[in-house]
Formats: sequence, structure tokens, C-alpha cells
Amino acid sequence: MMTEEDKEICMFFVDDSNIWIEAQKFAASGNSHMPKLTDRDRDPRLRINIGKLVKTLLGGRFQGTSYLYGSRPPPNDAVWNTFEKYNFRTKIYNRSRGKEKQVDSAMATDLSHTSTKLSTMADFLPEIKEENKRTVFIAITGDQDMVPPITQALDDGFRVELWAWKSGISSEYRKLANEMALLSINYLEHVFREISFTSYRSTRRSGKVDPSCTLVLYDFSGIEPTDPLDAEAIVCNELDGWGRLSFITPSNVTNEFYVEFPGAKNINDMDGLIAKAETQFGGLWKVMSWPQYADRFNEGPPAMVETSNMFAPLEGDGDPESREIMAKEEPQCIQHSANAASATGSTNVRDPSNPWRMPAGGEQGENAEASNINDPSNSDTDGWETVTRSNLKSGHHAKQRCPYGIRCGKSGDCGHLHTKEERDLFQALPDQNFKKWRTSKCRHGDRCYLGKKCAYYHTPAEAWCTLCHVEGHSREDLQPPRSISRHRFLSLGATGWVYQIDTDIALKYPRNLASADLVQENSIYDDFEKHEPCPHVIQSLLRLPNANFMPFLSGGSLQKRLESNQRLDDRHNFLGVLRLEPTHTVERWAAELSGGVSWLESLGLVHGDLRPENLLLDTGDHLKLVDFDCVDKIGNDSSGNPPPWARVLGSEAGAQQPLDMKFPDLGNGCLDAIIDRCWKGLYESVENLAKETASLDGAVTLPHAEALDQGYVSEMRDRCQRLVDEGLLDADE
Repeated sequence: MMTEEDKEICMFFVDDSNIWIEAQKFAASGNSHMPKLTDRDRDPRLRINIGKLVKTLLGGRFQGTSYLYGSRPPPNDAVWNTFEKYNFRTKIYNRSRGKEKQVDSAMATDLSHTSTKLSTMADFLPEIKEENKRTVFIAITGDQDMVPPITQALDDGFRVELWAWKSGISSEYRKLANEMALLSINYLEHVFREISFTSYRSTRRSGKVDPSCTLVLYDFSGIEPTDPLDAEAIVCNELDGWGRLSFITPSNVTNEFYVEFPGAKNINDMDGLIAKAETQFGGLWKVMSWPQYADRFNEGPPAMVETSNMFAPLEGDGDPESREIMAKEEPQCIQHSANAASATGSTNVRDPSNPWRMPAGGEQGENAEASNINDPSNSDTDGWETVTRSNLKSGHHAKQRCPYGIRCGKSGDCGHLHTKEERDLFQALPDQNFKKWRTSKCRHGDRCYLGKKCAYYHTPAEAWCTLCHVEGHSREDLQPPRSISRHRFLSLGATGWVYQIDTDIALKYPRNLASADLVQENSIYDDFEKHEPCPHVIQSLLRLPNANFMPFLSGGSLQKRLESNQRLDDRHNFLGVLRLEPTHTVERWAAELSGGVSWLESLGLVHGDLRPENLLLDTGDHLKLVDFDCVDKIGNDSSGNPPPWARVLGSEAGAQQPLDMKFPDLGNGCLDAIIDRCWKGLYESVENLAKETASLDGAVTLPHAEALDQGYVSEMRDRCQRLVDEGLLDADE
């Protein structure tokens, strides 16, 4: 084991603007973290976790004297104070015309001075000479101006690790790396998931909302009581996949949110966003345009955050507005009066059928304040029109089946096609809220006389889950205790609910306490723990008859990752590919997947339910198998369909496409050859497949996954047991 005296000492030299500007560009360009923004070339919501940045780049080494170079604005020093917390000496300069090079000059001077000083001292002090051998300069910059001082450090015999964004690195560094073996070039894109996160909260302080780009999510119908942060996470996770720049601001009303789309182009664009919100958030929230929402209050709209250039990037090489995110003040919840709008008899009011149209005679009606026409941010209409328009989509809608079916929120008046049975029910039950059709169980059971007109379900087959948006069960079948449901909800599967109950702990709780599914999965884990753990199979921390505690994997499911790279319609049908994962990443996933399945094979088991939803990604982007309630012994009859399952699952192009049963054309790559042999059943065992995938470039060159240390598992098991002892699993009274 390496002693402390043997560990390397890392000295950081960080160009702050290089981190933020290029990070925002990378975040907006589309990556494994989130889809490409279609309305911005930078994502001002991007945040860098400074602590994780330092920890990731250190990799277990010591941190030596470190420097951060930046410029103001931002006017507050919270950003710099955070770096100081991690032992950085900050050198901050006020930006002004003609002084843009102060930051670069300071960084270049310190690099050269430090390397020269240490090199000179080594000539006289043997201990410094030995220490210099373990000293590494970590420079976070791509600026060509840093080439001379870095060259000086290399000439003095110091190793230099250069970290930069691919889009912001000078080609001179690549030339230098070819000449100097002590220089290594690393790309921040490779650690993006570890060091970054997205902050969706609006940071403006006061003022009025721009009505042209805001919608409201209200009347939350999810599980109560719900932690506002859980509801906010649901909104953020959904908006992630839209590819649009958006900010949310919580109202003072629990689980009510204002969502701003500063890149909305015109009325049609905003109408489309509202329609999409109604589709994606249906069953959890009602959706309303901002003008409709503001018309409910006779005192004008609630106070919002100021509109002064919050979203557009500021000019200048520091792009400082992106760093405003570190401001000390937490955004305040929005306050508004709950007074209903009074009927004044005035003719200067908005047309409720078209809330975007301004009232006759200008904005002097009772709701003039709602549009805040004097706000500077509204001075440029940018193509917005204040006239009614014909619905160009109506003809198209009339030919399409309503995606909501019987649960149409407009009771059939949506312009889409409905079946005769649906139309008859809409007509027979005009006051029924069809969004909640068959979401609750009928308390009369078999004694119910309403028959098909009953809005409640009588059998599980009739039930509709507002969380999964599928028939066959209800969200009310079994609710976890409030002590569990107050935590962050992750997923709901056939076996149970999954919640994140701590920063690094997830809990699986059964949907049905009488079901044997979780018992089956727990017994499988008992068998797993008789053998050396597999790094590609998620480990269990603590198992109880009604719970399974596991590590929380922040990367989410492979299914979610794939969908972030795809273009989907409102019904979640596949339309096209937006981007591809790096080949090396896919190769490592292939090796990890086949490695995990091969390990099961060595135990005489098959997974039984391999699909992207049951493959999770950890913080290092390593793939792990989860959900073992369908595991069976090799040789037993399968309860599923015969292979190849693609024949019954349908075409990847979408359910509307016919199947021609032809194997797709493949390329000539290593992965293509493996896929071809898998399809044709040419591998005698999964072990043979795993051996071949383990030799792929990505599996060889990228970092390997490791199983959890048994000491760590023991410590985590004790933590989970303490949570149980504190009443986490106690039933509600």
C-alpha cells in the first residue's frame, strides 16, 4: 500500500472562466447528462460542484498549494469563497475594458514562478528535490497564453496534467504533448457527470413575470403529503427531456410551480409547450397559461423575479452571469393573493378562449398588470403577435386518435378522434372528471349498479395508474408509509416502489405485502452473498421481509439515458435518434452487461427480465444489473415468449410501423460482429460472450468497475438498520 510519503502532491492552477464558459456550451450541445438545447447555445443553469471537481481530479492524491483566477462580476464573492473553502488562493480582478488579460497574466506568472522557485530550491535542499519528484501541476485551462508557462514547468522537470474542454483547448497543447512526455491532456467532458449538476431555480430577485413565455403547473394530484422537493424533482426530470431552456419558480402554494421558457419564439411555440405540458404532466398537475392564471387574481399576477437579462448570456470573456448561481440568497417562494377575480363588467378584459390576445383598447383593462408591458424585457416583441389565429393543427388532430382516450381532460372536446363508447360516456356524464377515470377503487364492489358508467374500477384490469400511466393496477393499490413516501420517489415497478431515502441509499418497498416477489428477490440475494460479489450486479445492503436497501445509483436507468438521446412523440413513441453515445462507452457497457449475466450463469441462474429499465448507471457511468424477482434456474421452463423477443415486442421505429422480420444491416465494427453472433446464437455460453466483450477497446481503456468493499457494506448495513429502528418502515396509524 502506498504510504502518505509516497503520494503525489497536486498543485491546482484554475482558469475560472474556462470552466464556466465551455461547460455551459457543452451542457447545451447535448450529452449523456441531458439533451441538446434547441433554443440556446449555452446553458446558464449549469453548475460545477467545486468539491467534486477537486476530489475527482485528485484521485486520492494530496492537494498542495492551489490557485484560482477569476474576475468580477459576479458582484458577490460566494463563488470565490467556495473555492477558498477547498484551500484555493483566489486571485480575483475587476473586469474593465483593456484589462481582460489580467487573469491570464496572473496565472502565467504564478505557474512560471512556482516551477522556477521549486526547481531552484531543489538544488540546495534534498528534501525539496524528493518532494518535487512527487509534485504534479494540474492546470485547468485551454488558453493558448498558458503554453509558455506550462512549457517552463515541463522544462523544470514537473509533470503537468492539463484539463480542458475539447471545444476550448488550443491545438498548441496537442503539439506540446507530442514533444513532452511529462504533459498529459485530459478532457473535462469525461468527468462531466461527476462534477456538474443543473440548477433549475430562477435566481432573479423581484419584478414581474414575462407572460409570453410562462406556464403554471397547479392543482397537484399526486400522493399527499408530498415533500415540495419531490414534486420539484418530478418537474425537473420531465423538463430535462424537452431540449428547451427552462426555469422553475415555486409558488407559495404547495406543489405549484411557474415554468418559464425564455427561448419561446412566438404564440405557436408557446401553445405547443403548453400542450406538451398537458400531455406529460397529465394525472399529476393541471396546466394553465400565465395570462389565464393571472386573470384569476384581481390584484394582478403574483410577484415574480425581475426580467432584467436573467437568461441571455452576458457579453465578455468571463460570461459571469453563469456564476450568479452561487449567490448566497435562496430564491424566495412566490406570494400572491388568493382573491378571486371580480366581475367588473369592463369590456377591456382578456378573451378566455385566447388568453394571449390583448384586450381591445390596449392593456388598460383590469388585468393590464399581468403582461407588465412597461418591463424592458417586453420591449422587443421578437415576433410575438397579439391577434387571434386559426388553429392550423385542427385538421390534423381530427384524423388522430386522442392520446388520452377515455381520460381526455376535455371530455372529448379536444379535436381528436374518440371511440363511440368514449363519446357516449362523455355525453352521459358531463360533470365527470375523466382524467381520474378508474383511478380509485369502487367502494360498492360487486354491489355497484352503475356498470360501465361507474367512474371507479372493480377489478385490477380496469384500474389506471396515474404514476405509470398504464392499466392493470392503481396507484392506490398499496401506498408506502408516509415515513417512506416523504422521500424522493424514484420509480414504481411490478414488484414495488423505489425511493431515495438518503444521499447514497435507495429503498425498494413492495406494492403488495402479501406478494412473494420481494421474498423471491431477497432469497436470490441470499444466494448471491455466498459468492464473491460481482461489480456489475447491484449489491444489497440490508434485506427485510418488506424492504430491500440498496446503494443509490445517481446515473439513473439505461432506458432514461437512451430516451435522452432520442426524439419521442407525445405518446412516447420513438421517432428518431438525436445523438449517439461514444463507442468506448457502449463497449464498456456491453462488457459490463455480459459480465453480469455471465456471473449469474456461473451460479446456474438467468436474469429473466433483461431490459434497459433494469440496468442502472452509477456515478462513474458503470452499468449494473438490478431487479432479480424474475431470476430462475437454468433449465426451467420460461414463462415468457420464445426468442427472438423482437418478434413480439415490435419495431424500434414505433408501434405504428409494420414488422418485416428482416435482421437490420450492420456495419463492420467489433460490436456489429458481436451483435450478429448473438442474434444467430453462435455463442455456446454467456461466458464466451463476456470474454469477447471484455477485449473491446472501451472495456480495456476506460476505468473498470469495482464491487463494494465489505467494510463499506457492513457500515451501510448498520446505517440502514438505524433507519429502520427510527421508524422508517412503521405503518401509518
